Amino acid sequence: MLKARSGSAEVPAGTRVRVSVRASDRPGPELTATAAPVDGALSNQFAAVRMDHEGPFAVRVAIDGPLGLAEVTSAVEATYDLRPAPVLFVVYLLPFLVLGFFWVKVLHRRRRALRRRQR
Repeated sequence: MLKARSGSAEVPAGTRVRVSVRASDRPGPELTATAAPVDGALSNQFAAVRMDHEGPFAVRVAIDGPLGLAEVTSAVEATYDLRPAPVLFVVYLLPFLVLGFFWVKVLHRRRRALRRRQR
């Protein structure tokens, strides 16, 4: 989210934002993306940069426009392990197993009732 510091409520036209990331723990190229306004609002711009591995990255955001040049740097830790814990696999699977157990039980009862009728 961009806000003009000069006191005006809106970000002036011609404001450009560039986001760059570079791996801090290994050599590699700096990846850069230019942000684009979301729904035409210059104060809300979006840029996506792919971090190709887990680990520390140096991030640089450069804003250039009629109000001047600004640059912000930071460091982030990229983590991609969003998989649930193995215990949760059992929790997620349990309702299906219970439903399957009852379904087999119902089918078994139907088969028994059908055999009784045929005798």
